[in-house]
Amino acid sequence: MVKIVGKNIKRVLIVFVLILSVFPGLSAQTAVDFYRRGKNAQNSGDWYSAAEQYQEALRINPSFFDALYSLAQCFYELEEYDRALTYVLEAGKLRSNSQDVQTLHGFILIGLGQLEEASAVFSSVLTSWPNNINARFGLGELDVAAGRISAAENQYMQALYRSPENRRALLSLAMICQEEGKNEAAAGFIEQALKYYGDNAQTLYIAGVFEMNRKNYGLADKYLRAALTVDSGYIDALDALASVLYYSARYQEMNSVADTLIGKDRGKTKFWYQKVLALSKLNRIDEAVSAASSGLKSGQDDEILRSFAEDLILAAFPVEDSRRAGWASARFKNAASFERHNMPGRAILEYRRGLKLNPYDTAARSAYASLLLAGGYHTRYLEEMVFIQSLGDTSTKVSDAVENYGNLLSQSVSSRWNIDSLYVDKGHISIGLYFFGSSENLIHPGAEETTASALADVLSFYRRFDIYTDKTPVSGYAEAFRKSRENGDDYFALVTLDENNTDISVKMEVFLSRTGAPAAVFSVFRTGNGRFSSALRRLADTAAASFPVYGTVIQRDQNNLVIDLGKTDGIAAGARFAVIPSGALSFITDGLGVDFTEESVLGYVDITAVDSDVSEGTFSRKGFFDRMNPGDVAVLLPPEPEPEAGTAEPAAGNTGTGTEPAASQTVISGDSPWEPGLFSILRSIR
Repeated sequence: MVKIVGKNIKRVLIVFVLILSVFPGLSAQTAVDFYRRGKNAQNSGDWYSAAEQYQEALRINPSFFDALYSLAQCFYELEEYDRALTYVLEAGKLRSNSQDVQTLHGFILIGLGQLEEASAVFSSVLTSWPNNINARFGLGELDVAAGRISAAENQYMQALYRSPENRRALLSLAMICQEEGKNEAAAGFIEQALKYYGDNAQTLYIAGVFEMNRKNYGLADKYLRAALTVDSGYIDALDALASVLYYSARYQEMNSVADTLIGKDRGKTKFWYQKVLALSKLNRIDEAVSAASSGLKSGQDDEILRSFAEDLILAAFPVEDSRRAGWASARFKNAASFERHNMPGRAILEYRRGLKLNPYDTAARSAYASLLLAGGYHTRYLEEMVFIQSLGDTSTKVSDAVENYGNLLSQSVSSRWNIDSLYVDKGHISIGLYFFGSSENLIHPGAEETTASALADVLSFYRRFDIYTDKTPVSGYAEAFRKSRENGDDYFALVTLDENNTDISVKMEVFLSRTGAPAAVFSVFRTGNGRFSSALRRLADTAAASFPVYGTVIQRDQNNLVIDLGKTDGIAAGARFAVIPSGALSFITDGLGVDFTEESVLGYVDITAVDSDVSEGTFSRKGFFDRMNPGDVAVLLPPEPEPEAGTAEPAAGNTGTGTEPAASQTVISGDSPWEPGLFSILRSIR
């Protein structure tokens, strides 16, 4: 009996001890359990599950450092930088001297775009711990963001020196050296990375991207499929494989891979873009357009996908096709939104694109015309209203507009000289737009053609340009130079696109077609929503303002004459032109501008009245004989400075944009001249 009681007491004591051990220590023990489950999920790349487990651990123990730090890592990987910042700052309160916390803080700041603050964090880390390679990686990313590629290479080399087999350093240096054209060095770094980490999925993926950039598509295919063998759920590798199949002209396989990608995430428009691209190359245009429509409905608006689909529609669908109206309506909706928010420039571009798709939408054309009227382009407004009337719209509004503005403009330059400006050939500067068959875009492969086409569309608003877009990629500068000379262009431009998921950079390198000499470089960087259209508009506006301004004399009556430049070309009353024979004009060889001699000047025109596309002025001849005739060239002169005592009148001659003689130039618009694609891939390497 006593023995039995003793056993019961022993069991009770055991239970009691367990209760005492579990309940008082339950918070810490359970938090650790959650943390361990989170760490297992994090190690397998399941950031969502890991974040859930870490948050449970913190619910029990809010001061659990490891959970705070790991949760910050998870949100950083998910690109939820605001939330990542919250947790890394909390972790920092617990361990302010942690190198890991400080470097993670710096990388999160980069994600938030707070680059100066990030630089200060990494510099502070290196001051205290000179051998911290993660801080060097951070400074390297910042150098790339600032366009300092050589400086970035040095930072990664410093990291590699301290850790000779570091995978991140090797892969990053491979991509940086490839960007710099150091192909042998880049290949060496890839070889080392594969030697040490040939069974790592990301190493194989970067090797595949590296070989794709080198146009070694067979080897790229091999590496990417190997990465998928290691990690079958590696979306980036599958996406890159679709791009490799595109560049290899294996469009049916590409379409199958795109279907797999869409099956994994229907909300990613870039996956739909891959499918549309494949279907277009298979000449299944109806299916391609339908897929584009599905893609644009499933996620955020993808401007490049939309523009690409619209180009397919414009090329393949007749004007009467009802699908045109549906696609145009999206443009008209955007235009109305821009108009409401007082952004007329962007609204005009959206209306123009929409009317290209559906020219018979009288309501949209009327709204577009109203914007032209508000901008002071009265002649163009009347042209639009007359066109609406020709479509059968006999409403009082349209009839009154045509009658009233017809009367109002009866004394305009066009009316008094009986000129229909629609039929005036203003395209005096011919520019050929060319693009490379680049294989470096992991977001929209092949989008260089869409970019060149869209840029030409925006530039066409400036009628003094005659824009030609080559529909096939060129192998390089030499082929573009040859084609441009054969086409008789004045200038040719190489258009390039670089992008990642949030940023875009569009560059236009301009060359003189006669000699191939570089004339100017225009580069625009944009981020956020609407970045593609915003970049193109800014690029077109900047380029148009930089080219020389000249036209021709189209009519003359004694000392009064009309030239084919107007308000849309930036001409205002009071502007002065030099008139020279057409054969006496040449383009300067060291920039954007025209050149003529003082002896070739026939006289000067002072503008007295301006229409949208033509201007009237008074001619004063130079010399005894009057040798000026319609067809001669009128070159806009820079405004004359206030003369000082004892100074001579400035001579006519070398003139660039109408203000100062132009020289070879680089015009950067945006935050920094950087390579978004390189920056993105460097940040993805772990």
